[in-house]
Amino acid sequence: MPCSDVWYCDSPVGIHTIQFIVKRLCQSAGIIGYFTNHSLRATAATRLYEAGVDEQLITEKTGHRSNAVRAYKRTSDAQQASVSSVLHSGSKKHKLEELVDTSPTKFKQERCVNEETSDKEHKELREFKLSMPGMNLSMKF
Repeated sequence: MPCSDVWYCDSPVGIHTIQFIVKRLCQSAGIIGYFTNHSLRATAATRLYEAGVDEQLITEKTGHRSNAVRAYKRTSDAQQASVSSVLHSGSKKHKLEELVDTSPTKFKQERCVNEETSDKEHKELREFKLSMPGMNLSMKF
């Protein structure tokens, strides 16, 4: 089945092809660091969770087995802001724009701590966001 307008499909692609694409995209976007094919897989799973896609569908699309895909289930800035807003102002509802700075940023790097790891195993997660005309790129790993 052709995938002309679909950027994510079930057709196998060579590992070296994807490595080249990831490297080229990062260089073109001015992103400094080492990113792998797995960075794309992790980002896809995280974005699907954020969009409310069912876990079973995420598992099928990303090729994960059993519950391994749950490692990518992270809360977004908008979800965190919404919770903070509810706690701060009671049941008063706000628009997303009021809760989160949605203005485009050229490049943003954040560091997070994975809450699923023990204190001994604190693993820092990185998130890179790039906004350009016609393209938004967010990579979490």
